[in-house]
Amino acid sequence: MKKLLGLLSLTLVTSGFAKADQDVLKNINVSTEYRQNYQDKTGDDANGIGFAGIKKDNRGRTRVRNIFSGKIGLVDEGDWDLTFFTRWDKDQNRNKFNGQTITQYGTFRKNDRIYSKLGLEKKLSDDVKLKIRWQNDIYRNKDLVTKEISTTGIGNEFAIGPTFNKKIWGQNVTLAVEGVYFRFKGNRRGEYYLSGNDFKGSKVNGWGLNADLEVSNNIKKGEWGSLDYYAYFTNHYRDTNKTQKNGKKAKPSVYQDYYANLSYTTPSVAGIYGKVVLENEFERYPRYYWENMFGVITEAGYKKSFEAGEGKVSVNPFVKYRPYYRDSYKKSGSNRKTTETEEVRFGLSVGYSVN
Repeated sequence: MKKLLGLLSLTLVTSGFAKADQDVLKNINVSTEYRQNYQDKTGDDANGIGFAGIKKDNRGRTRVRNIFSGKIGLVDEGDWDLTFFTRWDKDQNRNKFNGQTITQYGTFRKNDRIYSKLGLEKKLSDDVKLKIRWQNDIYRNKDLVTKEISTTGIGNEFAIGPTFNKKIWGQNVTLAVEGVYFRFKGNRRGEYYLSGNDFKGSKVNGWGLNADLEVSNNIKKGEWGSLDYYAYFTNHYRDTNKTQKNGKKAKPSVYQDYYANLSYTTPSVAGIYGKVVLENEFERYPRYYWENMFGVITEAGYKKSFEAGEGKVSVNPFVKYRPYYRDSYKKSGSNRKTTETEEVRFGLSVGYSVN
């Protein structure tokens, strides 16, 4: 909470830059969220399927997620926009079990992931933007005995390409096409079917192409609330042209991630709202791996905004409950595995945008 208040104070101070004919802060946002999921892990019939209640021995992953993002207008640099985004997930995994037998109670793994993006974008026309970005992905584990933190994987990716935004048949359509150079090491695999550990020196680099499509729109809106949908279709080609540790030539691969949701939002009463989201995601590396996820999320929150400096501050505390989440996945040469979990979340988001 202290960090959130400190960053909010920073936004109010930096908002003064918006008055000058120089670089301007357009928006900034910080959020923190606590997540705890539960799974059927206790008893002789425990199999990870179904719901056995929100209780200590059924706790699975605990996640604390912090996000910091924003946009700065670079007026003196040709009207480019600088965008930044950092997401830090700190995970604690409890009640490890294998099949129907719980092998250890309590915490058995702690790890975190720091995912950051820094980008430049410039408007070329009403419908087209040129985007340049760098993203960095870091995986770390904490030894439960020595308390030492070690980095297990690092990924870097540089990309450039146009993004098209258009209304097509009344739908909001966005298409991003990018050329990519990537480099990763350790257990980081980026969006390639192999990780850095599969190559000499536990690292590898290569190139790729991205084609990402997003479609969204409001279906119906009235005094009863709003019904909306959102979908994205990710298609990423990757090639290293390198030889693995085992002497085999690494093959090109395609990563595909398809996601869709349907959401209903209640009317806001004194800033209080409710929301229900039905979502499905399917991702795969053809011939190597696929995963299908289906879930329902309910949310209740409060939104409030007020004028501050040259812009507006928004505050959004929220509580979420995911009563159903089914995850099925299969690796090449192995059997399909399925788990079901439920999850409780609560958090706070604070943002600032210049008028």
